[in-house]
Amino acid sequence: MSIIDQVWQIYFVQANIYFLLIFLYNILMMLRFFKGFRGQPVIAVLLDTFTNAFYDLLHFMFIFTVVFMSFAFGAHAVYGTSLEEYSTILKSVESQFGILFGSFDFYAMYEVSPVITMFFFWGYIIMVPFILLNMLVSIVIDNYLIIRMMTHSSALSIWAQLVLLYDDILWRFTFEGVQKTAPLSVLMNRVFLEIDSLDRDNPVADRGRGVWGFQPAR
Repeated sequence: MSIIDQVWQIYFVQANIYFLLIFLYNILMMLRFFKGFRGQPVIAVLLDTFTNAFYDLLHFMFIFTVVFMSFAFGAHAVYGTSLEEYSTILKSVESQFGILFGSFDFYAMYEVSPVITMFFFWGYIIMVPFILLNMLVSIVIDNYLIIRMMTHSSALSIWAQLVLLYDDILWRFTFEGVQKTAPLSVLMNRVFLEIDSLDRDNPVADRGRGVWGFQPAR
């Protein structure tokens, strides 16, 4: 091996390590976004859904792996000597994923073994897309409903928060906003009214209602 080949091999290995680090950095950035999104109530519900469903998904992946790999090994045993798509275990696994998305040559498989192909095809379609993938959806939806019931459905959406942010930005350009703070009487009035505007022992709330028990329109 020449010096140029050795240098090229070292460069190729270091380049692969560099690209791997870039990929891991993007994954970490994605996780950081998820952590920041927990401040948004609706997105936090979605994140808590996957957190709560972790153990169910873990058991589901065990069952899915057993069923999926059984069909992959079976397809490799039947079609491996005749079709390039199933010549190795790795290619057989790739072809199994292709079947899930409709990318496969059924007639080539049928020419190899008509009877086995019918049992293999319909067994795989019924077991994986129809049963297992629908079970995955039901696990996620069930945990989502549990988290939604625990947190109630009155959380602000991200669009509502954007509207509040827009109103806050506009308020900063008004006369009251330029003052950087509201008068103490206004702040106390808002605090007491938010606690209970109908509390008759609350003097601020009582003053807000007026003499007749309500605030007349001006």
